Amino acid sequence: MPRFNSARDIKFFEQISSEMVDDVIETLVTLFKVNIAETAYNLYGESLNKRYYKGMETYSVIERDATEANYEGFGADASRTTRFRFNRHTLIENDFYPEIGDYVYLDGSYYEISNVNEDQWIGGQGANKFSIICETFISRNTTINLEQIVR
Repeated sequence: MPRFNSARDIKFFEQISSEMVDDVIETLVTLFKVNIAETAYNLYGESLNKRYYKGMETYSVIERDATEANYEGFGADASRTTRFRFNRHTLIENDFYPEIGDYVYLDGSYYEISNVNEDQWIGGQGANKFSIICETFISRNTTINLEQIVR
């Protein structure tokens, strides 16, 4: 890995990445952020009726694991973990940073973000962070009621 990268090198890398994700891969997802100001929380920091900001559409690279069926209690339940990879500079331009508890909408399903990583660096230097990787799990649409409470 090179130790020295100029600002020009980093800008070139970001442009190539944006072209690849936005123009070649073209997987459009919608990100929903929890509106903390309008969400009422209980003593433990939990909420049954969360409020969300209007969704932001962006492109992403997606890595899906296989769907697993769980047979506990009242019948079958499906689960799937998925990783969404976003260009960091694209999210910064849109003034959006995904956090744990936010949702990603893709193909009629909502995925709750359970972890956020920024461990891909340009040239191996921590100052040149490149992508944001969100680890998610699929959520039931009936438990979040996102379509009804988006403002």
